[in-house]
Amino acid sequence: MIKTKKYIYWVIYAVLYCSIIQRYIWPNQLCQLIPDIIIFFICLFQKGLTNPLANRNSISPFLGKWISKLVILFFALGIISDIINIVNPTAIIWGTRMLIRYSLLFLLIFKNFNNSDLLRLRKIIYQSFNITVFLILFQFVTGVTGDPMGGIWSGNVELSIYIILMTFLFSADYLKKRMSLKVYALRIAFFFITAMWGEIKMLYFFLPICVYSTYVLLKRMSFKHIAVLIVAWISAIPILTMVLSLYYDEEYVSQTLNKEELEAYNTNNYGFTEESLNRGTIFEKSTYFLNTPVYIAIGHGLGSGNLSTFFHTTVFEQNARTCYSFFTMSYLLIEVGYIGLVLFLSIHVLLLYKFYFFYKRATDEVIKYWAALGLLATAATFLMIYYNAAPLNNYYFGYLFWAMCFIGIRERNRYIRTK
Repeated sequence: MIKTKKYIYWVIYAVLYCSIIQRYIWPNQLCQLIPDIIIFFICLFQKGLTNPLANRNSISPFLGKWISKLVILFFALGIISDIINIVNPTAIIWGTRMLIRYSLLFLLIFKNFNNSDLLRLRKIIYQSFNITVFLILFQFVTGVTGDPMGGIWSGNVELSIYIILMTFLFSADYLKKRMSLKVYALRIAFFFITAMWGEIKMLYFFLPICVYSTYVLLKRMSFKHIAVLIVAWISAIPILTMVLSLYYDEEYVSQTLNKEELEAYNTNNYGFTEESLNRGTIFEKSTYFLNTPVYIAIGHGLGSGNLSTFFHTTVFEQNARTCYSFFTMSYLLIEVGYIGLVLFLSIHVLLLYKFYFFYKRATDEVIKYWAALGLLATAATFLMIYYNAAPLNNYYFGYLFWAMCFIGIRERNRYIRTK
């Protein structure tokens, strides 16, 4: 069991820092497979999910029966679609690996970690922020901005996930007086500056919402909250205009904050071809690759749309022009159809409900703290599902965050029962 924990920590460090190795030490795509390899090694050879400690920490009381059933149904649907569409077995394995690795990491952390591990995990995550600050500053000074800017991550997509979840964590810790106002304000300001440098447009609007939503969940709802929200809503555009103007020219600021420009940003042809879809045209243009009743219902098969050059598929070759791989919903539609997309969204809806259930019932402040963080992280995931393909391609940190929240709830419940 001691070895199992050690390997799990290896995975966590690999998740956080493999991109640094790939960017600065060994520029090879294999670096991104290191967490996957360790996870499957733990599960197959270290019995990471079946050792005595893991068996003691059942996930069922926390997830309930329906989330697990929907996950199984989702993968079963994908495999059935593979069989019907005669997808290459290696592509199936590759596509299944891409999704199942997150659930395995979640289960490994939840089942094998205790309260002391939770404290250590928080410390590791906090340390990652310091390294992120250093790398972001280094990348900016060396001229790395926009999409390639990622800090400890490979690019600004993964960085945006990290910023959102760390904003929730920092905001909650400030409200619980674990962090001074000065330190908290500097960290939030750094995140906003990073969003500008990395051109993560959604964070211009969403970062303040992250701060405020954490405040609302961890403080009692009052008229003051509503008044602050109204004032913030009225002053948001002028303030954003002023702040963005410090770094960008007037044309960029106008395009970013103009309603018509934002609508065009979400509906224009993303790949500059007639067939390429965008966030606002996913369902309208899905007919390009869902052109039979079978495809509409269950897609082309799990793994059929993967981007691997080694496990190349004809589905990707024929439909790459649509840019389906840029967005979670279109990626799911091409592989598992509308039924699979509904299952995937339903899993996250139920996860949101489970955290809300713990949050609503909690009288203990520690349980409410962890439930609120889980609730916020899950809600933010829906934004990422709409905005890009990160929940499929690189969402390790999100699952790690969820596992941490559930461990916090479980360990606090155990402490209360033994008092």
